[in-house]
Amino acid sequence: MATIPSDEERPFSKTDASKDIATTYTDDASLSPPVTSSESRGAGFWIIMAALMLAFVISALDGAVVSTALHTIVHDFNIGAGYVWVANIYFLTTAAVQPFLGQSSDLRGRRWVFIGTVALFVLGSGIIGGASSGTMIIAGRGVQGVGAGGTNMSKTHAKL
Repeated sequence: MATIPSDEERPFSKTDASKDIATTYTDDASLSPPVTSSESRGAGFWIIMAALMLAFVISALDGAVVSTALHTIVHDFNIGAGYVWVANIYFLTTAAVQPFLGQSSDLRGRRWVFIGTVALFVLGSGIIGGASSGTMIIAGRGVQGVGAGGTNMSKTHAKL
């Protein structure tokens, strides 16, 4: 008949898993308790986090807000049959550049790719803000879409 091994004979026993790490400190003054994640987050962390969230929200809103204002944009710039490109070029370029930017961020680092795509998004916004024709609006929306593709890609990496 087989016997059940004792706790000492088992490599990972229930009593080993239930030991609290905080109770294993020695009286040595040179050892300090480990810094928990909530203690290590200073003001810089929260400023960066707020800036990232702002970029994500602006990118998401820009895709939705143009469809509401599309009638006025088409009327004021006399775009005509090319009106579908005002909204769709943004989503087309966003989807087209995400694989490239994802690979680029893996190779070069997420920080600089994200900063570059936010700069492209701002450049596209400037082109749209100074647009004098429907073609300039469509081109600016394309540049904005490239920037939004980078922020969306960064959002995906942040969730992983």
